[in-house]
Amino acid sequence: MEADRKDKLEGYDNKNLQQVKSDRWREALQIANRFALGQYLELNPILQHPKVAADLIVKGGAKTGIIIQFIAFGLLSTDPLDGAHGVRGF
Repeated sequence: MEADRKDKLEGYDNKNLQQVKSDRWREALQIANRFALGQYLELNPILQHPKVAADLIVKGGAKTGIIIQFIAFGLLSTDPLDGAHGVRGF
């Protein structure tokens, strides 16, 4: 059975957080994560429409650089939940 949409985004968020050691950066990523979850955003549309998602999440209080990382992690992963890197969709 396929994971729940919320579970997919939370799994992606957790994988993304595992890549960061700085508490300050982790906190900034968590702001983006909480906003995305609070707005019921889904992982696939975020990655399919990165500019729209980035603009929305920045307006929600996240830092631009953090959002670039948040989205790039998924776009550069062949499987965003697995963390395997490669250019997604190519």
